[in-house]
Amino acid sequence: MAFDLKEIIAARLGENYKLHERHVNPTLVAAQRVIGFDKVYARAEGAYLYDMDNQPYLDFLSGYSVFNIGRNHPRVQQAIRDVLDLDLPNMVQMDCSLLSGLLAEAITKRTPPHLNAVFFCNSGTEAMEGALKFARAATGRKRAVSLASAFHGLSLGALSLMGCESFTEGFGPLMEGFDARVPLDDINELDRQLRSRDVAAFVIETVQGKGCQTPKSDFFVRAQELCRKYGTLLISDEVQTGLGRTGKMFGFEWRLRAMRRDRHPARDLPKNIFANGSLRRPLDHFRPEQSGHGLRARRAGSDRQRKLNREFCQNGLATDGESRQSPRPTFVHQKSSG
Repeated sequence: MAFDLKEIIAARLGENYKLHERHVNPTLVAAQRVIGFDKVYARAEGAYLYDMDNQPYLDFLSGYSVFNIGRNHPRVQQAIRDVLDLDLPNMVQMDCSLLSGLLAEAITKRTPPHLNAVFFCNSGTEAMEGALKFARAATGRKRAVSLASAFHGLSLGALSLMGCESFTEGFGPLMEGFDARVPLDDINELDRQLRSRDVAAFVIETVQGKGCQTPKSDFFVRAQELCRKYGTLLISDEVQTGLGRTGKMFGFEWRLRAMRRDRHPARDLPKNIFANGSLRRPLDHFRPEQSGHGLRARRAGSDRQRKLNREFCQNGLATDGESRQSPRPTFVHQKSSG
């Protein structure tokens, strides 16, 4: 019998919650039913979801902030079709993929000059884990310090950076040396934590995902200075701020001074990559299969970089004169600030 995915979807659309209740996560299904979020969506376009009656819903949650250019963008769809049509050799163990090299090159055109290599991951929390491993390898230190109310992911290392017991309960013991939390804007407490010179990394979110909090002072600039003073790496987790969502390509551009080449800062990029400067020493600790094709790439000139950043932040992925008329939404999904 031939496999026809379109036919299967058409025949079984509407069984979503029954299938998840039986085989995936019955607790989530029960919660969605209680709060009235058990709609069945048949398709998506841009910022809108459409139910089985073609009724539009404006989605403000945006897939936990990953749909910066909307769902099913025509240029992204065309790129996927093109890749499939090319029959490219994927996941060759002893190979350097052209596509990952091209993507790394495009990313490093938009980063400061010393952040000249990219490590690709499968998720935001894996990017966080990678950044922590690089920080430990580069410094020879074990500790990591984070901010109070931080959210960095749900794998063990990233989870250990979070002080919220609702996320960590039942999963201990967590990573040793990852238990220090610094209140936002408390530069004296950060100095107290770093002065022992045993901290591999201080981890921040330029806009905190839980509560959308930002500093009321020049805290991040002063924190950056303390990291340089004590030899601690600064990791900016930008999964929530995303590419271009703050009005600049990266959230740290609003809050931090130009990062110096000699401090090897790592930065987590949304959603599943991070850029790092001077990777030679940390990469000595990784086997080839762990590299994620993190290739060095030439950086374009600064004028070109600023132009690309400005165009992306203002326009997203334009569609050659195409203009879509937005339907009126029935209700709005709002992202929790808890």
